[in-house]
Amino acid sequence: MGTHLIATFRCVPPNALDIINKKGVIYMLKSKVNLEEITFKNGYEEWLSFKKNQVKESTYLTYKFKAKKHLVPDLGNKNLLELLSFDMNSYIYSKKTILKNGESIIKDCVMLLKSILKFLRKKYNVPYDLDFGFRTTNNLNEISVFNEKERIKLIKCINNSEDFKTLGILISLFSGLRIGEVCGLKWEDLDFENKLIRIRRTVERVYIENNSKIIITTPKSRKSVRNIPLAQILIDKLCTRRDREVSRVQDVRSPARERGLSAPHKGHFHRRAPPQLHKA
Repeated sequence: MGTHLIATFRCVPPNALDIINKKGVIYMLKSKVNLEEITFKNGYEEWLSFKKNQVKESTYLTYKFKAKKHLVPDLGNKNLLELLSFDMNSYIYSKKTILKNGESIIKDCVMLLKSILKFLRKKYNVPYDLDFGFRTTNNLNEISVFNEKERIKLIKCINNSEDFKTLGILISLFSGLRIGEVCGLKWEDLDFENKLIRIRRTVERVYIENNSKIIITTPKSRKSVRNIPLAQILIDKLCTRRDREVSRVQDVRSPARERGLSAPHKGHFHRRAPPQLHKA
């Protein structure tokens, strides 16, 4: 098919005509390009460029990583015409079979695929059907949390530890902050006078090809920019740590910078990011 697809229905699957004719108006393909010459990979790259200016850098890189890993290898060489008759539901369920226990990945794939096809549908006037997906299982795993005995034991271990990473665990335990929010804290975010923690940024590790990078960005949503009460146990522990760091900065023989943390009011906690808090 070498001619341009203008006002033709050879590329429209039979079931699509019923949808197209609902209001008595025949949907006309107005694309002035040859849909056989544009692959899904080409369309994905156009969509990615469009998204780059709409989302945060961390979100953009996550989209790019997941699409290149899961969608482009499977659909990349298919042209826009072939995608009209491609069975997306069967494809999604085949991915689910391959990625056992990977429902979150499948959800992301469905979301990305719909977003890409929606972009292509609007740009090239191709009637892609976006009504596809898969049903999630109802077997929700119960969240495991520390009981009182375990919590007391953990606090005791932290209080007896000089490891800076344990301070991040203590902050998580008494504030409920996300791991990225803890890693993004600066000394200036701690208001000891009013007993508040100000959440103004988050730290994320995003994957790029075979590597990764750390990104400091705004919190997950607008409501995530917030102030949280600072528990007295945190005030005591943080003040002790702050005074210790001030002392180290003043001691030229063991500057704080060499120990992985800048002086108070400058350093991020993420320089030695604490492991995610969870129950073993």
